[in-house]
Amino acid sequence: MIASPFSLKTYQIVFHFYKPFLWISMAITCFQYATLTSQEINGHMLKILLAKLILCGLLFLFYLDVRYKQKLTFYQNFGISKSGLFSISFFMDAFLTIITILVFNLF
Repeated sequence: MIASPFSLKTYQIVFHFYKPFLWISMAITCFQYATLTSQEINGHMLKILLAKLILCGLLFLFYLDVRYKQKLTFYQNFGISKSGLFSISFFMDAFLTIITILVFNLF
């Protein structure tokens, strides 16, 4: 049985996977926002989201290793594929990143 990508349970399970990376992701967002000199909001978002997409891809490759692939069995038992897990995690991260950047631009 494949989990529906629109069910709340799917997002709860993916967030369980994403939780350990949340603080690292927010630290990367804050660091990149502070170091980028562009005053344009879209320039910040594009550069930060592109860097996070590359990091998500590297994390996906990291989990292809046999030792770490077994950790994904929990999510596969709920019907969430590896690619679905990482893509939903990236979209959750992108949403939180955009919210964070918009809050930073208020100050």
